[in-house]
Amino acid sequence: MGQAEDMDRFIEAAMPQRWTICGVRLKPFSLGHHLLLWKVGSPFVTATAADAGWGDVLLGLAICSRKFCNAAAMLEACWLPWLVKWYALQVRVRIWWNVLTLTTESEPDRPTDNADRNGPGVKAALFARYVAKGSEGPNFFRKETSRAVDDGISWAHAMLITLTAHRRHTTEEALNMPLSLAKWEYAAYFQENGAIQIKTFTHDRLFKLAEEEKAKLQKATKESEPDRPTDEHGPEIAKRQAPMAEEAAS
Repeated sequence: MGQAEDMDRFIEAAMPQRWTICGVRLKPFSLGHHLLLWKVGSPFVTATAADAGWGDVLLGLAICSRKFCNAAAMLEACWLPWLVKWYALQVRVRIWWNVLTLTTESEPDRPTDNADRNGPGVKAALFARYVAKGSEGPNFFRKETSRAVDDGISWAHAMLITLTAHRRHTTEEALNMPLSLAKWEYAAYFQENGAIQIKTFTHDRLFKLAEEEKAKLQKATKESEPDRPTDEHGPEIAKRQAPMAEEAAS
């Protein structure tokens, strides 16, 4: 059972589900996409989706529908504003078509019970889920004798160095690799070198059982303790005890 769960998690990272948002087919979210979104100050990686507007969604679609090199070149192109306007026009046409035909788009986890399901808030939340899902990686814990593997540099820089210098990927391959898969390779390398231990399904189950036993023990300890005066009665108790202390001192 545990091995099957672990395999499912890895396959989901290695072959992520493709997303289509506002009619735009997106590439698997990659390390390169994360860097480019950070470069343009996208709230999807620098803040929260609640701060995102239509412009942030459209720019995110333009970046994440391309590989890293093409998206980086697009950001430097003079026609970028026209591309965003073209996407905006496509979105408006698609929204009106969906309203007139009462159809829905094939988007994962698409909200179907929201009357404003074509609004900017819903699309921003959907794009945020695409980013979050594509950024998932394995849980792990560091060995006590190991130091932080990313001391002094950002996690993205450390990951890029690891993928190119130690995992033998080219820079282009590393930047276009699904970020979830990159995190698995990153973690696997440091586990091979004894720096970390990836949490398997068995680990998760044992940690959960340990937390449950800890909660039971705390509850049993609390129930076995005698009743103690609460803080609100503290001043009254202190007043009653003060004369006794003075009498004993004299």
